[in-house]
Amino acid sequence: MDRRVDLALLLEDDSIFYLEFQGRNLRLMVYRTGLYAVLLAMRMRWKRVRGVVLYVGEPRVSMRTGFKLGLTQLGFELIDIREIDAELLIASHHPNVLALLAGCGNTKIQRIVERLGRLEGEQRDLALAQLELLAGLGNVVKDVKHEVENMGAILHLKKNSILIQWQEEAHAEIRQAEERGLEVPKWVRERIAKSDSAQLDGSTTKILTADTLEGVIGKR
Repeated sequence: MDRRVDLALLLEDDSIFYLEFQGRNLRLMVYRTGLYAVLLAMRMRWKRVRGVVLYVGEPRVSMRTGFKLGLTQLGFELIDIREIDAELLIASHHPNVLALLAGCGNTKIQRIVERLGRLEGEQRDLALAQLELLAGLGNVVKDVKHEVENMGAILHLKKNSILIQWQEEAHAEIRQAEERGLEVPKWVRERIAKSDSAQLDGSTTKILTADTLEGVIGKR
């Protein structure tokens, strides 16, 4: 079971807040979030912990959010990204790529791309790379590419610095694995070799925080 939460923050009221992105209905999610809460509480003792799972999957959300284990209560707050107005994310001071998956986001692709296009340098590369990867979750890859091309933005893997970095890191992890005598499956090599943004696995939501080989290319 994964023991690393996607985002954890210490708030001004001295409580801990964590956020987990989830792209599919996980039957035992309440146990995973319970583990997150305990581990965070052990690391920063005597602080309240609040957990939120942001569901970004396509199927209707159907996860249990609470369960009582005797005196121990497991639970988390569940938010479906489609319940959030995309316009709020688009208009925010720091435009958020998750607007694409939010409510009516698929009808505001042009606005989303325009806002992200105003960013500069590596920040812009990162936002556009994340946007195209998220397009796989929303089944709007062609629409996103069309708007990006109209804007004249650089999004192809061979030119986008962030996507290039992710692929280079994946190759580096393969080399490290081989140096330790580990066998790297053929499908891993093939996926990396062919991994332009449209071919990266859209089913994984770790694209927002990817820092490992599996985080970049997903599981087989």
